[in-house]
Amino acid sequence: MATAFSNSGETVIHRKVSENDRHEEHDDVASYFEIPRCSAWIMKNGFHTVALQFPDRLLKDATQVAKELQSSTTSNIYILGDTTYGSCCVDEIAASHVSADCIVHFGRACLSPTSRKPVLYVFGQEPFDMLECCAKFRHLYPDINARVVVMYDVVYHYAIAAFSKQLAEDGYCNVRFSTLCDSSGISCQEGAASEEVADSSADRLFSARVQRSGRAFHMPNDEEVGDYGMFYIGEEGLTLNNLMMTFNKCAFSMYTPQTSAARHESLCTNRALMRRYYMVERAKDARIVGIVVGTLGVSDYMQCIRHLKSLLKQAGKKYYTLVVGKVNPEKLANFMEVDVFVLVACSENSLLDCREFYKPIVTPYEVEIACNDARQWTGDYVTDFRTLLPGSSGHIPMMGTGEARVDVSLVTGAIRNMGIADAVPLGDNSAALLERNPLLTVASSHSSTAGEFLAQRSWQGLEQQLGETVVSAVTQGRRGIALGYENEPESSS
Repeated sequence: MATAFSNSGETVIHRKVSENDRHEEHDDVASYFEIPRCSAWIMKNGFHTVALQFPDRLLKDATQVAKELQSSTTSNIYILGDTTYGSCCVDEIAASHVSADCIVHFGRACLSPTSRKPVLYVFGQEPFDMLECCAKFRHLYPDINARVVVMYDVVYHYAIAAFSKQLAEDGYCNVRFSTLCDSSGISCQEGAASEEVADSSADRLFSARVQRSGRAFHMPNDEEVGDYGMFYIGEEGLTLNNLMMTFNKCAFSMYTPQTSAARHESLCTNRALMRRYYMVERAKDARIVGIVVGTLGVSDYMQCIRHLKSLLKQAGKKYYTLVVGKVNPEKLANFMEVDVFVLVACSENSLLDCREFYKPIVTPYEVEIACNDARQWTGDYVTDFRTLLPGSSGHIPMMGTGEARVDVSLVTGAIRNMGIADAVPLGDNSAALLERNPLLTVASSHSSTAGEFLAQRSWQGLEQQLGETVVSAVTQGRRGIALGYENEPESSS
C-alpha cells in the first residue's frame, strides 16, 4: 500500500495519467475553495501573512486561489507546494519558513490538532448525488428502525445536512450523523449546515458523546457503539481503514459518490487485528527500538516521544530517535541494528503497511501494550496517540517499578527478559569510561546497543590503517561534468 510515508516515487513514473486527471478543473473556484469565508476569516483575525496548503491534486488551482485572496485581503499570501510529511496534516514547519501568522488547509485532512498556528480547514465540495445516496442507503438498510451512524469523508461535509433531512423524511429515526472535530473536541465545521446536523444528532436525550478519529456523535446512555452499523460516504483509503480499526466491533457499509456504488464492507477486521497483535509480539521481542518522528505538526507529538522513551526504558529496551522526513524502506534500511520501528504520526498514517520494509513498523499503542503490563489487549484499537498520554482519559499508568521479569515469545518461542535488568547499566548522563579495545574495534558496554551490534559484525567499514598509508602530494583531479570529463576520449558515435 502506497501512502504519504511509504511511497518511493516509483509509482509516479509508471502511473498512467488520463486526460480527465490532467485537466480536472473546478468551474467555480470561489465556491469550491470558499474564497469569501477564507477572506472573512483572514480579515476578522487581522492576519498579515497567510500560508495556503494544497494537496498535489489541487495545486493547479493554487495560483488562482492565491490571486483572489490577495485581491480581497491586504495580507501577503504564500503557497506551500510540497508538504514536510503527509498532505492530510497541517504543515506548520513549512509555514514557519515564511513566518506565516496562520494556515489555510485545503482538501482532505486527518483533523489532527495543531500546536503553533491557527488553522482554517477548507475541505472542498466534491460532487455528491444526494438522492442516489438515499436510494443506496434504503437498499442497504431496509429497516427504518435500524441503528446506523453516518460517517463521511470531509469533502462531502457540505451535503450531509440535506442527506440527514431526507432520511428523516423517509422515516429513519435511529440514524446518527457524525460531526467533524479534532481530537481536542474542537469543531472543524462552520456554517448553518453543520449546525443543523449537529442539532439533529445531539438531541438533549442523547447525553453520551462518542468521539474518535476526528468524528463525534451522540447516542443514548443505555446503548453501546457496537449496537450500531457504520455507513461511510467516501472512497476506500486511509480514512476508511482508520475508522474500521477504531470501530472494529461495528459492521461497515460504504457508498462511493464517484461511482455511485454501495456495498457492505467485506474487509476482515479480525484478520487485521490479528496482524496488529503480531506487531505487539514483535515489539516485545525487540531489544533496540527506533522512534521514527512522522509528524512535526500534530499537537503533543513531543510528549508522545517522551512517553515512549519512558516506556521503553522501564521495559529494558534501547531506543533511538530518528527524523528522516518522509519514511520509505530505503531510509529505514540504513538502521540495521534496529529490531522494530515505532512511528509517531497522525491517526490516519500510523497504520503503515510495512510489508515493503525490512523491519516491522508499529504504532505507539502497540508499544504501550508491549511494555506496559497494566494495559491488556482487549480487541479495542487506538490510532490517536494523544489518548495514551498522561492526563488523557485513556492513559493507564505503568504497573510496578519495572522489575525484571521473564516471558516467552509467541513468535520465536524463545525466553525473553523484560524490565530494567536488561537496561544499560550506565545512565544516559553518566561520565563513566569504557576501556578501549587495543584492536581499534568498537568498545562494548555489554548491553543491547548499536555499538555492540556493530562490534559483532564481520565487516565494520573501511580499515583505518593508521600509520600505514603513504603520504603523497595533492594532484589535479577530473574536470568537467559527469556527462563528459575533459580527459575522456570523445565517443566515436
